[in-house]
Amino acid sequence: MNSLAALLPITEGAEKSAKRLIERLPAGRMSPFARIESTHFARLVVISDLIDRRDKRIPWQPARLFFSAEFDIPTAGWLEALCTLLPQEADEIFGACAGYPGSDRPPAVKAWMVAHAVRPGFSVRGNPDATAGEVVKALALREQLMAFAVDTRRLAPQALQRRFDGTFR
Repeated sequence: MNSLAALLPITEGAEKSAKRLIERLPAGRMSPFARIESTHFARLVVISDLIDRRDKRIPWQPARLFFSAEFDIPTAGWLEALCTLLPQEADEIFGACAGYPGSDRPPAVKAWMVAHAVRPGFSVRGNPDATAGEVVKALALREQLMAFAVDTRRLAPQALQRRFDGTFR
């Protein structure tokens, strides 16, 4: 599995609109990042200020967009898929950031993203040996099994077995 984390400087005056845009993005299977089938997850957070060791706020200018993602394919391929499969969303999200070259220039997006890359402190890998596609299929099967359990809860054992065989075999 590959990952990318970047701290992207937000253009002055674009912080509030970036926050609103991120808040409106659908999550889970409806997320635009889900269109890149190899994506396990992607996260966006606007960081306006930091907290020091004494819990005091430190204004961070310019604000930064923290972007992280984990995926099954090489980083260059994932960034090209980002530009190809969700160009409008990529331009809306990253367009608030200084120097974003635009989704019509995938090699420049890769260079820009890598120039702002940071080393993540940890990774969330609930299924480290599974591809994103395998995880999606497993979740779909889990939903199917839960629906089956609810629909068949009152069936006699033989009828339950017949329904199970007809549904899952």
